[in-house]
This record gives sequence, structure tokens and C-alpha cells, in this order.
Amino acid sequence: MKTSKRNKLLGLALLSSFSLFSATNVLAAAGDDIANRATLSFSVGGSAQSDIGSSPLGNTSGAGADTVFKEDRVINFTVVRGGATTLVAPNATLQAVDYTLTNLGNGDQGFLLKGLNNIDTTADPFGGASTDIFDA
Repeated sequence: MKTSKRNKLLGLALLSSFSLFSATNVLAAAGDDIANRATLSFSVGGSAQSDIGSSPLGNTSGAGADTVFKEDRVINFTVVRGGATTLVAPNATLQAVDYTLTNLGNGDQGFLLKGLNNIDTTADPFGGASTDIFDA
């Protein structure tokens, strides 16, 4: 097999394997009930042991029973600056900057984005008092 053909096939296989990792992350909605049951089968020294099943009250012999729990809230978001650079003049106030906030979590979530007016002329927006600027 020629090297170039082998490299093309290898590249195609590698690209295909990466597509497995790009699947979307599907989350259950916050507060949904999730039921799960697990059974453990094992051997000790080659001798099969009794199955152990999960149960809401602890592990048990046999098949077990469903354990139900609530899906927790996932807080996941992105903030992306949009538009062109905002031009300002010295001592200007109320300058608008365009941002897009995307909620990637598993439920509705309120966000409060607060602009900081750096009167002390620092470039670091966190240089002032430690306050919560993202209220989720």
C-alpha cells in the first residue's frame, strides 16, 4: 500500500473517531426523577457468588429494586462579546457593550450581568471590592 493512501485512510479513521466525541450532551431536565438499578455479579477464587442488587434501603441479594433520585440543576453558560469595539471618550458614561449570554444548562436560569464603572481607571474589573457580579 502506498504511503499516501495509507495516510489518507489513517486520517479518515482518525477523523471518524473524533466525531464520536462531538455528540451533543443531552441532559435530563432539572427536577426530573431518575430511576436506576444495578446488579453486581462476581466470583471469588473462581467460585460464583450471589448477585448483589441495588436498593433504596441499601444493597440486597438478588435483582434489587429501582433507586429514584432527582436530577440536579446544571449551571453552564457562555458569555460572548458581540459587535464592534465600543469607542468612548474620557469621562463618558452609559456606554453600551453588546454581549450574548447562552444558557447551556438543563433548566431555565436567570442571570444578572452587571457592568462595572472603574472610576479608579484600573483596567481590571475585579480590582475593586469583591462583589458578586454574576447573580445566578
